[in-house]
Amino acid sequence: MRREIWSCPTYSHETARMRPAMKTPRWAKGAVIMALLGWLGLAIVSYLSLPMFQTIWWFSKLMTAAAWIPAALWSFTAVMTYLTLKAYVRSFAVLVIAVLLGVVIFRIDWQALYIDSQFKFHRDEFAALAAENKLSRPLTVPWWMKYLSLDGQVRHLPVFEDT
Repeated sequence: MRREIWSCPTYSHETARMRPAMKTPRWAKGAVIMALLGWLGLAIVSYLSLPMFQTIWWFSKLMTAAAWIPAALWSFTAVMTYLTLKAYVRSFAVLVIAVLLGVVIFRIDWQALYIDSQFKFHRDEFAALAAENKLSRPLTVPWWMKYLSLDGQVRHLPVFEDT
């Protein structure tokens, strides 16, 4: 008598077998934490895309594309884990948060944010350079300033005056 593999209760096509560790809320929390770390990593890579672009232009696009993968996959894993636990409200909440984070990260103008934040963080160093320039002294430009320029040359920095 020949038994078919699908008639065996351990290989039933109606119920998929899961490891017991994946059926616990602890696994779901870990997936949510990994998804949040993935979104944080994507935000960091997006913020640093301008310096990466000026260093190696193709590396910037590759890193940004690669940073979307863990954020999306861990978010999907968290949603599916909560669905398997029949925690539908938590699953929906994780899905909504992941979609909102994705939209926000996609819509932000990261280049403008990077440049504005660098001007804000290094205001004192810009003031010191302006004072040296007024005194006609040779300028010693910090290494990070080349990433604020269009072509990586400090002589092409845009000039703004506070009024």
